[in-house]
Amino acid sequence: MLVSLAAALVNLFRRGDEKTDRTFHWLVVRIALAIAIAVVIAIGLYSGQLGNSAPWRY
Repeated sequence: MLVSLAAALVNLFRRGDEKTDRTFHWLVVRIALAIAIAVVIAIGLYSGQLGNSAPWRY
Protein backbone atom coordinates (compact mmCIF):
# COMPACT_ATOMS: atom_id res chain seq x y z
CA MET A 1 0.00 0.00 0.00
CA LEU A 2 2.86 2.34 0.73
CA VAL A 3 4.42 1.67 -2.66
CA SER A 4 1.19 2.45 -4.50
CA LEU A 5 0.68 5.60 -2.43
CA ALA A 6 4.22 6.77 -3.13
CA ALA A 7 3.87 6.02 -6.83
CA ALA A 8 0.62 8.01 -6.99
CA LEU A 9 2.27 10.92 -5.21
CA VAL A 10 5.25 10.89 -7.57
CA ASN A 11 2.97 10.78 -10.61
CA LEU A 12 0.81 13.55 -9.18
CA PHE A 13 3.73 15.96 -8.92
CA ARG A 14 5.40 14.89 -12.17
CA ARG A 15 4.56 17.08 -15.12
CA GLY A 16 3.04 15.60 -18.23
CA ASP A 17 -0.22 14.75 -19.90
CA GLU A 18 -0.44 11.21 -18.53
CA LYS A 19 -0.08 12.13 -14.88
CA THR A 20 -3.79 11.96 -14.11
CA ASP A 21 -4.16 8.52 -15.70
CA ARG A 22 -1.18 7.12 -13.83
CA THR A 23 -2.25 8.71 -10.55
CA PHE A 24 -5.74 7.29 -10.99
CA HIS A 25 -4.26 3.86 -11.78
CA TRP A 26 -2.16 3.81 -8.61
CA LEU A 27 -5.05 5.01 -6.48
CA VAL A 28 -7.23 2.21 -7.88
CA VAL A 29 -4.47 -0.26 -6.98
CA ARG A 30 -4.39 1.15 -3.44
CA ILE A 31 -8.17 0.85 -3.06
CA ALA A 32 -8.08 -2.73 -4.35
CA LEU A 33 -5.37 -3.62 -1.84
CA ALA A 34 -7.34 -2.04 1.00
CA ILE A 35 -10.45 -4.01 0.04
CA ALA A 36 -8.41 -7.23 -0.20
CA ILE A 37 -6.94 -6.65 3.27
CA ALA A 38 -10.40 -5.98 4.72
CA VAL A 39 -11.76 -9.18 3.13
CA VAL A 40 -8.87 -11.26 4.49
CA ILE A 41 -9.40 -9.85 7.99
CA ALA A 42 -13.15 -10.49 7.78
CA ILE A 43 -12.55 -14.09 6.70
CA GLY A 44 -10.07 -14.55 9.54
CA LEU A 45 -12.53 -13.19 12.10
CA TYR A 46 -15.39 -15.28 10.72
CA SER A 47 -13.34 -18.49 10.69
CA GLY A 48 -12.04 -17.90 14.21
CA GLN A 49 -8.38 -17.72 13.28
CA LEU A 50 -8.30 -14.06 14.27
CA GLY A 51 -9.72 -12.78 17.49
CA ASN A 52 -9.55 -10.11 20.11
CA SER A 53 -7.02 -10.90 22.81
CA ALA A 54 -6.74 -7.47 24.41
CA PRO A 55 -5.37 -7.82 27.95
CA TRP A 56 -7.82 -5.28 29.39
CA ARG A 57 -10.81 -7.45 28.47
CA TYR A 58 -9.92 -10.22 30.90
